[in-house]
Amino acid sequence: MKKIIAMIITVALMTVNPFGITAADNDGTVHKSGAWWYLIKADGTAEIFKYDFRYDMENDDYLEHVVIPSEVDGYTVTSLESGPYIGELFVFGSPGVFYLNSFLETVTIPDTVTNIGNNTFLDCTGLTDITIPDSVTSIGDNAFATCANLTSVSIPDSVTYLGEGVFTNCIRLNDITLPNSITSIPTAAFYKCEVLTSAPIPDSVKIIDIGAFNSCRRLPELEIPDSVETIGVGAFAGCNLITSVTVPDSVTFIAPRAFGYTFDEYQGEGYYSKIEKFKIYGSMNSAAEAYASENEFRFVYSDSEITAIKNEIHGIEQLSVRRAEIVDRNGDAVINVFDLTVSKQRVAGKTSANNIASVYISNSGGPIMESEFKIDFENKQLWIWGPSPSDTPWEPQRRDPTAENEGYTFGGDLSDEKIAEFRRLANKYGFTSWNDEYVDPLTAGGHMWTMEITYIDGSVKETYGINEYPDTWENMLDAFLVLTGYDVAGWLSIPPVIMSN
Repeated sequence: MKKIIAMIITVALMTVNPFGITAADNDGTVHKSGAWWYLIKADGTAEIFKYDFRYDMENDDYLEHVVIPSEVDGYTVTSLESGPYIGELFVFGSPGVFYLNSFLETVTIPDTVTNIGNNTFLDCTGLTDITIPDSVTSIGDNAFATCANLTSVSIPDSVTYLGEGVFTNCIRLNDITLPNSITSIPTAAFYKCEVLTSAPIPDSVKIIDIGAFNSCRRLPELEIPDSVETIGVGAFAGCNLITSVTVPDSVTFIAPRAFGYTFDEYQGEGYYSKIEKFKIYGSMNSAAEAYASENEFRFVYSDSEITAIKNEIHGIEQLSVRRAEIVDRNGDAVINVFDLTVSKQRVAGKTSANNIASVYISNSGGPIMESEFKIDFENKQLWIWGPSPSDTPWEPQRRDPTAENEGYTFGGDLSDEKIAEFRRLANKYGFTSWNDEYVDPLTAGGHMWTMEITYIDGSVKETYGINEYPDTWENMLDAFLVLTGYDVAGWLSIPPVIMSN
């Protein structure tokens, strides 16, 4: 039925001119001048909505090299926009001026035009060259989408607005110059521009929206200016050559899978996977550090943060309020040797809890082993061992490492959210910077404990104690309780109970 209506409209337009069609910003009348269909806008200028290539073909004009007129029938052309609607139908069934024009190779836009509207060059697969004049202030949704042979574009600083999907699927686009006048890079702006190698982000940009550079597989690096505040879902997913990113403090929100992930739309629900050894550089307690922790990426302090904290540690600068809160590792409102030592070690990048692969914890009372915990962060699993309540009290008990699962009982899966929170707390309380030993020389026996950390690079740090504990011991017990559901310092017998998810 819609096809029949569309045919009726087309015939009517070809036989009766003008034809009344209502629109918000024009006189409601369709006009035609040569190859150009247009509307007269309320300000007395012309808005071209359709190029009739058949007219130029019949008049032996060049279909490959088109010059858009600066005026039609005495009206100045200021806008290229998608055709007017009747109900849900575009006039001529065309959503853009040059939509699906495969003949077009180059086009000249006059400097009277201020708006390149939605879908103007959508699916112009032969288009190789476009010059956007300084008069243009707005480029609409999908304006150049699927221009498969477009290789380079420079957008002038006059442009203040880019629409969604503006260069989506321009598979040969390798260089884009963005204006220092836009405040956002819109959703899917460069999605699947697979050979794009240069796309500097202007200092004016505050938002990099959903999938803005998704699947730009040859984009070699990413530099985020300190104007950016928000990075959307999957903004740089599928940028497989980008293995590290520096995130400025201006960024306060990073959406899931913003970067550090590959992307394959043909893999169904499993289309995201992590980029191996991806690193994030940023500041303490920043959105960057939180994102790294949540996604288990390596986090490294940026050069500016390292310099600032080193200066503070050495007393060159007075601590700012923000950094005083950061450097106070145990939260006791006092900056002491413990706090500064932890901060210094973390600056060196050796002891971040984000790099923990596993933690082994044991508790005993003399020769009697009371409990063991193995927390596997890489596989997100908890394994536990403890004497059964039916065992003879105070007889030496030992886990049998030759038994199935090394004698451990599965204690449950660990959620991403709980792991991320544990890493945050472990960093806050300097867990990885505890001393090698805490021993009370005046007592014998009692609580003997060991905590052994294995890092993702294979290195191991062991801390043990006898009736003595680090300053942040209670803080970390709470962190382990949130993570595992157990008091991991419990040195009374515990049954190997399966932990619920």
